[in-house]
Amino acid sequence: MLPKVVPNLESVVEDFGIPGIVAIVILPLAIPVVARFGKSLTKTTIKGGIILYEKSQRAIAAVGENFADIVAEAKAELAVTDSTRLRRIR
Repeated sequence: MLPKVVPNLESVVEDFGIPGIVAIVILPLAIPVVARFGKSLTKTTIKGGIILYEKSQRAIAAVGENFADIVAEAKAELAVTDSTRLRRIR
C-alpha cells in the first residue's frame, strides 16, 4: 500500500479554514514583494535616524557653546566683583 501524498481537502479546510488556505496560497507570492518594500522602508528609517542624529549633535554642540560662553561671562563678572571688593577693604 502506497502512502497518501495528497491530503484530504475536507480535513484541510476544517483545520485551517478558508483564511488559512488563502494565506497558504498567497504567502509565497507576497513574501518577495513585502521583502522588497521592507528593505526600502528599513533603509529609509535608517537614513532618517542618521539625519536626526547629526542634527541633534549640532544642536547639542551649540547649546554647549552657549553654556560655555555664559560660564565665562559669569566668571569674568565674579572676577570684577571680587577685585572691587578687595579695593574697598584696603
